[in-house]
Amino acid sequence: MRPLQLTLSAFGSYAGKTEIDFTRFGEKGLFVITGETGAGKTTIFDAICFALFGEASGNIRDVSAFRSRYATPDTPTYVEMVFLYNGKNYRIRRNPAYQRPALRGSGTTMEPAKAELQLPDSPQVITKIQTVNEKITEILGVNRNQYAQIAMIAQGQFRDLLFAGTSARQEIFRKIFNTQHYNTLQELAKKGVAELQGRLRDAENLIANEVRRLQWDNSDTEAQTMETLRSAEGSLMPHLPELLSFTDNLIRQDETAEAEIRLWTEQAEKEIIDTNNKLKEAETYRLNLKKRDEVVQTLSEAGKQIVLKEDAMKKALLREPEKERLAAAVTTLTQSLPDYDKLNDLQLQASQLQKQLSELETAANQRKEAAEKAEKTHAGLQQELLSLGDAGTELERHKHEIKQAEEKQQSLKQLASELEEYRKDGADLEKYRNALNQIIGEHKAASERLNEMETAYFREQAGILAETLEEGRPCPVCGSTHHPAKAAKSAAAPTLKQIEEQKKTCNNLQERINNGTGLCQATSGRMEAMKKRLEEQFQALFPTDGWESASDTILRHQETLRQQLGRLHQAMAVEEGKNRRKADLEKRLLPEAASLIKRLTDEYNALSNQLTEALSQKKEKEIQASEWKSRLAYLDKKSAEVALKQQSDQCKEIENEIKSSTEAFHSQKEGLVKCQGEKEALDKLLADGCHIDAAAEQQRLQQLQTEKKAKENAVRQLHTRIAANKEHLKAIRTEQQAFEQTIRELAWKKALSDTLNGFINGKERIELETFVQTVYFDRILRRANQHLRTLTRGQFELKRRIDPIKGRAQTGLDIDIIDHHNGSTDSVRSLSGGESFKASLSLALGLSDEIQAAAGGIRLDTMFLDEGFGSLDENSREQAMEVLEGLTTGNRLIGIISHMPELKAIDKQIVVTKRPDGSSQLSINV
Repeated sequence: MRPLQLTLSAFGSYAGKTEIDFTRFGEKGLFVITGETGAGKTTIFDAICFALFGEASGNIRDVSAFRSRYATPDTPTYVEMVFLYNGKNYRIRRNPAYQRPALRGSGTTMEPAKAELQLPDSPQVITKIQTVNEKITEILGVNRNQYAQIAMIAQGQFRDLLFAGTSARQEIFRKIFNTQHYNTLQELAKKGVAELQGRLRDAENLIANEVRRLQWDNSDTEAQTMETLRSAEGSLMPHLPELLSFTDNLIRQDETAEAEIRLWTEQAEKEIIDTNNKLKEAETYRLNLKKRDEVVQTLSEAGKQIVLKEDAMKKALLREPEKERLAAAVTTLTQSLPDYDKLNDLQLQASQLQKQLSELETAANQRKEAAEKAEKTHAGLQQELLSLGDAGTELERHKHEIKQAEEKQQSLKQLASELEEYRKDGADLEKYRNALNQIIGEHKAASERLNEMETAYFREQAGILAETLEEGRPCPVCGSTHHPAKAAKSAAAPTLKQIEEQKKTCNNLQERINNGTGLCQATSGRMEAMKKRLEEQFQALFPTDGWESASDTILRHQETLRQQLGRLHQAMAVEEGKNRRKADLEKRLLPEAASLIKRLTDEYNALSNQLTEALSQKKEKEIQASEWKSRLAYLDKKSAEVALKQQSDQCKEIENEIKSSTEAFHSQKEGLVKCQGEKEALDKLLADGCHIDAAAEQQRLQQLQTEKKAKENAVRQLHTRIAANKEHLKAIRTEQQAFEQTIRELAWKKALSDTLNGFINGKERIELETFVQTVYFDRILRRANQHLRTLTRGQFELKRRIDPIKGRAQTGLDIDIIDHHNGSTDSVRSLSGGESFKASLSLALGLSDEIQAAAGGIRLDTMFLDEGFGSLDENSREQAMEVLEGLTTGNRLIGIISHMPELKAIDKQIVVTKRPDGSSQLSINV
């Protein structure tokens, strides 16, 4: 995969639109991406990764942070790339989700993430993000992680990898080769063993708790022995069978004792029932004897009461005639009550008619007053209409004057805007001239420096030629093969390359002078044409005013026009109001006033007629009420009802007295007869007497109940102990089964965990994840040594240490270095700084080669190398460059991301710099 064109817009530290044309670097070779730290060099590779996979190149940068904080709100954020793969061109464009200004109204809205993939030789554009991701992976044959590891070689990471121990190198390989799931499997195995061991402890604790809850009588010798066993320190599990056997025997003994006690209890309950029956019989005789004495006393009292009840009854019967007289009066008064209702209706009708008369009189007066007021209003409206006879005559004149004033106001506004533009051009021209003068000064200084460098260069030609002379080879000037006193070159003498660089600087400054001169001339010419046109327009508007005071003149006339328009609009509003009022009077107000007068007059006449009729009806109702009132005994119905209630209550009182006294006499008589019957019945029941000794039977009952209660307590204790022991035995045996099953499961799981985590006795301690990583590591080392041998002229070779280091917990990923010059093998920490760089670079290239091979042998035509040259001497740097040059064979580009000035000797460059506001900009030098 080779990027051809890359466009960034508001992406990362690049605020505006930035384009990179990789085709300018050719099809192979080295190019440098250079700039100070933090300028935005690595952002270029991030943009490539984002365009392809929708993600950053590393795990530090988040896609949500790709929107440039330096960009203006209306600048869109996106990355677009054209790339070549297998001879075909593809175009891909992506943008992350970000906030942008709303198209309508104020505020912002979320721009969703999008992706577009243009396939070669096809109009089809794939737009669904998931489909684009799948298609890119299908085309390239790698995912984002693989691409980042192949295309971006980060030296810092591989220096850490070179010197790290097994544990630290595990973490690095875990990220590179995604071996986390093997570590997860190891941890799951450890966790499973720990869980089983915990379950064993929990089961043993549960069993111990249940054993401690078993109940038995410690007075028994065997029980004392069991108590000693379960109270002993240490595990109960060895003594568990003996304890369980003892508890089983105890349960059987308790069940036998419980059955014997229950049999005795059944017999005791029968004897208690028999004794209770005898006690009940004695109690019944005692109660009947007492009751007969009470009945005899009641008979004596009843004989006295019946005489009194009979006298009261006879006295009440003497009031019978008075009751009949009151009943007749009640009947007569009840029959007259409807006549009081008729009187009340007549009086109510007369009252309602009086109220109606008052309402009609009030309404008639209101209509009369309203009609008079409406007539006055109508006359006033007619007078107002006469005063508005000439309304609207000035309206058209005002409209014409407003139109003329607005047209002149627009002309002044346009002239003021163009005059402001003219002044801005003048300020720009001043800045252009100042900048041009500064560049001219820089060009003069650079030209003088070039002359000095050329003079010094030609003056030092003898010293430069002397540097090429070798003893035994002829001098190109004199032919001598012996050079006893060679000329020396001054340390300050410039090189030809430095002179060429200074020439480029002078040419660039001259080009900037030409551009600045052209810009000043174009701006000056545009201003002359604009000034001539503006003077003509100003003189046409203000023939008597001078051009020098044009701004003040325009402002003064604009204010005058504003005041004039205000007055005209006010006058026109007054005329429009008069017109609307006149039309309203003619079409609505005067007709409505006349209609109101007629309606109010008609309503007054109708109310006067109703008033006369209501007065006649009221007099008639008053005469009828007077006639009915003369026929009745009481003033009104309420007085008649009070009298009726009094007479009814007296009648009922006499009637109740007669009834209650009669009922009381007959009730007393019936009670006397009933008491005589009860006495005769009790005499018969007591005739035979009672032969039971109640005290003896009561003593016998108490003795039986005491013994029965003691037996029941014993049964409850036995039953409780049996039930509890059975429940505890059941729980113990359940937990015992789980305990034994857990032991069997722990045996094979611990063996598996020990194997996965490298805890096998007598074996090298290598975890499963480490073992898998050693397979990858051996492959990487084989490929890395191919590069290391080239970098070190065959001196060094990397080797994975097979024998574990004594005392180290983890082994398997340690590295040694073989020095073929002296045949020694030592730790990689013995390497110098430059040698360490070569080793780490070889590791990085070996990893890249391995991942490409694992991904199906794909080939990337463009790779990036991030930093790492600072620790190399000149010779080592040249060797590293030879290796990188070798990687460019077969049309491959290698981009070196570095801020090292020594690498600026590479002609092909992307120079990244920071603007004053913190954003990035770049330029391409070829």
